Amino acid sequence: MRTENERDGTGIVTEIAIVGSGFSGMCTAIKLAEAGITDYVILEKAEEVGGTWRENTYPGCTVDVASPLYSFSFEPNPDWSRTYAGQEELLGYARKLAAKYRLRERTRFGTEVLGGSFDEDEGMWSLETSGVPVRARIVVLACISLHFPHIPDIPGRDRFTGPSFHSARWRHDYDVTGKRIASFGTGASAVQFVPQLAKRAERLTVYQRSAGWVLPKLDLELTAPVRAAFRNLPLAQKALRAAIFSGHELLHHAQFNPRLLGAFEALCLRALRNQVPDPETRAKLTPDYRFSCKRPMVANNYYRTFARDNVDLITDRVTEIDETGVIDETGRRTEVDAIVWGTGFHVQDMYKYFPDLRVDGDSLVDRIDREGLEGYRGIAMRGAPNVFTIVGPNSVLAHTSFLLTIEANSAHVVRLISAMRRQGISRIEVGERAQREFTEWAHGKLREAVWSIGGCTSYFIDENRVNRIAWPGSAPHQRLTMRGIDLRQFDVRYGQGRTAGRSGWSKRTSTSALASGSNSAR
Repeated sequence: MRTENERDGTGIVTEIAIVGSGFSGMCTAIKLAEAGITDYVILEKAEEVGGTWRENTYPGCTVDVASPLYSFSFEPNPDWSRTYAGQEELLGYARKLAAKYRLRERTRFGTEVLGGSFDEDEGMWSLETSGVPVRARIVVLACISLHFPHIPDIPGRDRFTGPSFHSARWRHDYDVTGKRIASFGTGASAVQFVPQLAKRAERLTVYQRSAGWVLPKLDLELTAPVRAAFRNLPLAQKALRAAIFSGHELLHHAQFNPRLLGAFEALCLRALRNQVPDPETRAKLTPDYRFSCKRPMVANNYYRTFARDNVDLITDRVTEIDETGVIDETGRRTEVDAIVWGTGFHVQDMYKYFPDLRVDGDSLVDRIDREGLEGYRGIAMRGAPNVFTIVGPNSVLAHTSFLLTIEANSAHVVRLISAMRRQGISRIEVGERAQREFTEWAHGKLREAVWSIGGCTSYFIDENRVNRIAWPGSAPHQRLTMRGIDLRQFDVRYGQGRTAGRSGWSKRTSTSALASGSNSAR
């Protein structure tokens, strides 16, 4: 991509810089275009769109929410081959979005945003990137999600001489056939790749810190006649989507009423009994906390993997890794050829991987270190003027499709940007009171939910037992909450901005205006 702004060699100058071209970034761009806003650029560190589904290519990688719900409501996909589509199809869906809405023309690939500083006088961000510099009125962080791989700091880990890689950085050049593989972690990714490793490895040793709840997966082929029906009768696909949506909302209800979780637990335990004949192994695979306290998983082949002769399940704590083996707390040493880390992503400390955004020399990362990871409705954070997030603190719908949050929040952000343009707002920052009230309400509601009282530790809960990740309500509740905007919840300043001919900013010159009249942050 090359823009007219680069003709003078000074880099890109734009109204809106969107960081990331995953589903969050693409949906934001599509919503901007729908609102008639075309002065934006997408900054993408990789060479292709797709985000999560570009990065995760491990064997067996599939969506864990039924495919008809894992799409945007404005862009249904009638061509899913299965009820749970694989990574290639999901990346294909992302590429189709990029092609249909001509998003690649607006994307600067190979451009990682490293940091930036905010000019209070101009109300503009100067962004430092791995490529050309970028100046933007507004920055949209569409890169906040399960994105930054986490590998536990086990003593001796760096001494291991064989291949060692995270599931999100899969080594496709390494053939596991006939090898002795150590696999760490038993979360959502491991549930999918462990059965694939077991088919090819000479010996697979799975190191489990805690067992997970695994629901049976209704994974059906969507045949050509079914796909044709979806294309020719869109209401049929909408009806299926609505049914899947409703089923997930039942899970939400149970998450806030844990006495109802027994039905889900019974389904998992029945599958475990049917697939794992050895009682000792079954005991190891039985969680000691309530369903959905950790992220629940769906699979039909995970439990039965542990009935294979070439698979070992070790639940003793690992104390050391040496050049060629793994040592656990019993003193047992297991010789391995390679290590695969299915240990998830940085979540509670994800902000440490944000671009280093600074206001008057104060880093947003440092501010969060001091005050905690907090935001307003998942779309704004105090200390970050003219910055919006699509999946920020306390915004994740932990029971259903991630894309529902993305669609609701990106639309909300675009409505805020449109209001800024109409009213000539040059600087906008969520009010301290609004953020505090939203945060107190969200954390209070979530203290009553399974993540806090279900008897587990998980990435939803920080070291102070505070849930800074989940949205404290249902998907319809989030959608309704995000439908309207309330500028009284923001500190805004009106200023000259840029000319209406280029960006739509008005020429108003009044000084600053504090608008914080409403008591409701929700």
